[in-house]
Amino acid sequence: MDRGLTVVLHAHGDNREAWKRLLPVWAAKARPPGLVLTHQAPDLIEGMHNPGGFTDGDRAACLLRWLGVSNESLAFVGFATDRVGPWSGTTNAPRKLKKLAWMVEVLDRLGLKHDALLQDESL
Repeated sequence: MDRGLTVVLHAHGDNREAWKRLLPVWAAKARPPGLVLTHQAPDLIEGMHNPGGFTDGDRAACLLRWLGVSNESLAFVGFATDRVGPWSGTTNAPRKLKKLAWMVEVLDRLGLKHDALLQDESL
């Protein structure tokens, strides 16, 4: 973290302790990293950005587009839209499937090419 990098931190309820631990460490550096703070709440939060999206994947795509990354530079691999994958942890499956449908809508609206894995393809 001494290279002057920019760090993007996304606010999730499950990463609050990591934020509390890392922010003071970074602030104490001679050259603290630049921070872009993001959230997913509908409220305006001073000093933070809501780039859009419903899942971490499409939220990342929205953030990258906001930062000026071209569609041609983005690639998506290994996601499914017809089932909840094991990486989702404990979740409400019907709600997650709705979010995945919106993820596809967001990627389509951004004009991003993407291919979801079919049911019989492995993750």
